[in-house]
Amino acid sequence: MPKPGLAKLMFGNMGGGEVAVTINKQTVKIAAGAGGPQSPKGPTLDLPPGKYQYSLKIAGGPARSNQIDIAADETWGLMIAPNGEVLPVQMY
Repeated sequence: MPKPGLAKLMFGNMGGGEVAVTINKQTVKIAAGAGGPQSPKGPTLDLPPGKYQYSLKIAGGPARSNQIDIAADETWGLMIAPNGEVLPVQMY
């Protein structure tokens, strides 16, 4: 659960290589398989509520960017598919 007044992002990577997500001037590296059945504890990040631009970098592929709108006391999962698509899922 997020700290009171903050939102939590949980990251998962269903691909075969490491990916990096940059959000709020912070870069989170996500190992292959992190946040999945073999390695359920992926990285997390607590942020103040708001709208955030994020970018995704996969080795050998173009950078992708998108936006997420998070509110206080919410938990969101950002799952990275093998094709590089980012699937945002509200968890709590």
